Amino acid sequence: RGGKRGEREAVLHPAPPEVDLQGTLDLLAVRLESRWESQFQALLRSCERRLLAKEEQVQSVGEKLQAVANSAAESLSNRVERSCQELEGAERRSARVIDEVQELREAIGKLQHGVHDAVAGLQQQVEHLAEVGLVLRQDLGEANTTWQRRLAESGRA
Repeated sequence: RGGKRGEREAVLHPAPPEVDLQGTLDLLAVRLESRWESQFQALLRSCERRLLAKEEQVQSVGEKLQAVANSAAESLSNRVERSCQELEGAERRSARVIDEVQELREAIGKLQHGVHDAVAGLQQQVEHLAEVGLVLRQDLGEANTTWQRRLAESGRA
């Protein structure tokens, strides 16, 4: 009986087979390394996709900024061009005004000279008329004296 019991226990509880622990550890290490490599590659691909998406986003923002900068530069350039044209127009107008002012100064100078000559001529005429007036007064005074004397003589006679 004792022999059967040992056989039954051996069947029910078989002895563990001899395990190659080093081989098992090596196999687990290879599997773990393979799994880590697989997860690392997946993470790397995910990071590369996200990095590529961020680069595209940054490039899109950069292109938009460049477009805005180009538009602002063109607008500013147009404003500067219009201002330059306005200044050139103002410069031409001011040159014409300066020419007109110079012509007016010359005309005023001629008028002043003409007025001066006219005033001098009028002064000569006034002096001449004053002399004529003095002579007339003298003549009238003499004529008056002559008439008064004649009247006085005719009244006596």
